[in-house]
Amino acid sequence: MSAVAPTHEPSPRSRRATAIATVTVALALALVAVGLRRTTPPASGLEGERIAPVSLAVLTMRPHPDVQRVALGAPTGKPTLVHFWGPSCAPCVEEAPAIDALAAEADGAGFEVLTISAEDAPDIRELMLGKGLQFRVLHDAAGAAHTAFRVAAIPHSFVLDAQGVVRREFVGPQPTATLREALLAAR
Repeated sequence: MSAVAPTHEPSPRSRRATAIATVTVALALALVAVGLRRTTPPASGLEGERIAPVSLAVLTMRPHPDVQRVALGAPTGKPTLVHFWGPSCAPCVEEAPAIDALAAEADGAGFEVLTISAEDAPDIRELMLGKGLQFRVLHDAAGAAHTAFRVAAIPHSFVLDAQGVVRREFVGPQPTATLREALLAAR
């Protein structure tokens, strides 16, 4: 004679507890999804617009009394990548070698790369020197460029055409090829 395992029907109390747990998990997942969607910073909405020029100091790798300034947003006659970043931003630091490579090829390719950081100058210098980075950094200590470009989070990049009109905007780290293509298309 074979033994038949008894079937166990869950009690109403057990079914109710399972249903509550399922609904709770579903709500938690929905809240996480909404929260993740909100953590992605919004685009500035500046595509197709010209930015009013902002004058920023070029950060030298050694403190120097002579300060060179750049009028960011003014027509330059060539496409320009304007890249907002900072040494305290892990994705920015990971992306920095790619930005450096793009800046190294800029003159020969007919475009310009300008990076902007609002963080402390000694921290920027330490990272640049420590990693051997050569790209030009404009120091935005007062946040004027961040305000003009409506930058809410870094890294954040803009491609301006030769007349200073924003043609593309990228929030978050980007592949070098994507930035290069946008620069070449902005000619």
